[in-house]
Order: sequence, then structure tokens, then C-alpha cells
Amino acid sequence: MQTNTLKYTLHQNPLNGDAYMATMTPSRAVEIEEIIKQMKLLGSTVTEADIRAVVTELLRVVEHQLLAGRSVNLGGIVRLWFGIRGKFVDEHDAYDADRHELYLHAVAGQPFRKRIQGSVVPEKIETVDRAPRLYRLIDKGSGQDSATLTPGRNAIIKGKRLKFNEDQPDEGVFFIHQPSNVETRADEITRNDPQELTFLIPPELEAGADYKVVIRTRALRTNDIRSGTLDAILSTEARAA
Repeated sequence: MQTNTLKYTLHQNPLNGDAYMATMTPSRAVEIEEIIKQMKLLGSTVTEADIRAVVTELLRVVEHQLLAGRSVNLGGIVRLWFGIRGKFVDEHDAYDADRHELYLHAVAGQPFRKRIQGSVVPEKIETVDRAPRLYRLIDKGSGQDSATLTPGRNAIIKGKRLKFNEDQPDEGVFFIHQPSNVETRADEITRNDPQELTFLIPPELEAGADYKVVIRTRALRTNDIRSGTLDAILSTEARAA
């Protein structure tokens, strides 16, 4: 008997930093045209054109029934019906587009859901590391590569997945003082690309001190902060006159 697997990864829950949640990762999306072709391959005696015509009419009728205020049970696969979101003040209140919202419910049919859920096995896959990678920092003040920081002068970082949201204060380029771990964020960014950042080294960095350089970005469509650190510890240089 064939074993069907559904792949999932774990991500930190943005609403609860101490917990993780599973995210399903479908191998790909299947559109209606592919379903029609597969129906034919599985032995349907009618043509693809006939199937396509029936599906088109089915969707048109489903839309008509929903707009007529009815719920639609689509062959036990899914039930569709309209609902309203929002609070009403009292029994005399009425729908107000500024306070309320029409939305479409879609709930899988219970027998269909149980049959499908009983036919699959979840398979955990490791999350792909999408953290920033810092390859080198070029200090334009001293001309050195991954060795120095000249406060008040420009610097370039080269790497991968470097781009960040400049409007988010917890994202960006950070200089971590050693050994106090006091952080200073670079505020003047002139280039913000996935493979290269150009910015002004904060003038307030302490002279003759050592710093770690860290880039923090937020993962797409999540609240997860991902960090990357330059391998070298950099020392501040006096600003050239």
C-alpha cells in the first residue's frame, strides 16, 4: 500500500516566543487544468473539452447559488457559505461596510476530511537556513578588509541574504562592543541589497575598541528574526582628517 506523506517544518510562533508551530510545505500547487488532464488519464470516457465545459458550468452555478444566499455542499469535499465579521452594537444595528466585512466560509466535509487525514503520514523536514551570511566588510576609511572600523566613514558588507527592512528598529547592521555587548545600530544606509550593503559606520563607536558586526533580518511572512555575524572581530580606527 502506498504511503502518502505531507511535509512540514517548524517555525517559532510569533504570538508565543517559547513555542513552535508547524507549517505545511506542499510540493506544488495543482490547477484545474491539471486536474482535468488527470481525470482523462485515469480513464474518463469523455473528452477534455467536455470535462472543461462541465467544470466551467459547475463553478458558474456554485457562484450563482452563493450569491443567492445559499450554502453549497460541493460533493462532500467542501461546504461554502457567506458570513459577516464584526461587532453589532445591539439588535437594531445593521451591516456597515466600515465596521463589518462579508467573507466566504470554506469547510472541508467531515467524511472526506477523515478519509484524507487517515491516508497520510506527516514527515518533518529541516528548515532551510535563511540567515544572513557575511563574507567580508570593507572599511573605506582605512581601506582594510575585515580588520578595522573607521567611525564616521563608509563601509561595505558583501554576503548573501543581507537585505533588511530599514523601518524596523530590530533589523539592520549592528555593532556589538566587546566585551560589554552594548549594541549600536547603523542608521545611514545608502545601499540595501541582498548581496551588498553600504552604510555609514556610526560616528559614536568607541575609539580603540573591538566590535562584532551582526546583521539581523526578518524572515519573509514571519516575525522570526534571523542573524548573521561576521567571522572577524573588528577594531575601531581613528577617523582620518
